[in-house]
This record gives sequence, structure tokens and C-alpha cells, in this order.
Amino acid sequence: MNTVSINQRENFFEADLQHWIGLNMNMELGMDDTGCWAEYWAMERHALWSWRNKLSHDSETMMSLNSWNEITRRVNC
Repeated sequence: MNTVSINQRENFFEADLQHWIGLNMNMELGMDDTGCWAEYWAMERHALWSWRNKLSHDSETMMSLNSWNEITRRVNC
């Protein structure tokens, strides 16, 4: 929620799966105008999947409360 543009939130949260993937791959939905939304979105999906696996299999793992900041640092745009 902290990364999706206010103007695009309805599209982002109410689209069916096929449309949602297309939106994320082809439109700028982010809060900033860097032109990197598709890269950010892909990194976010990967990071969430990785964190989910670590949380499921490693009792010592903790997820950051500001995970979007960590993902933003990983994206090179």
C-alpha cells in the first residue's frame, strides 16, 4: 500500500489476476515517477516469496516492518 499510487489503488486492488499482472508489467503504478514499477513489482514479488519461505522454515527469521524500503534499495533504476 505504501508504494502504489493513490490514483491507481482501485485498479491495483480490484483487477482480476490476468488484468492485474498486465497492469504491473505495463503501467507505472508507483508513488514516484522513476519509470521502474515493473522492476519494483517483480523484486517485491520475489522478496515476499523469499521472506514467506524463510518465515515458514526458519524460526529465527523476522520480517522488517518497513519491507518496501528494503525492496526499494534492491531495485536499480
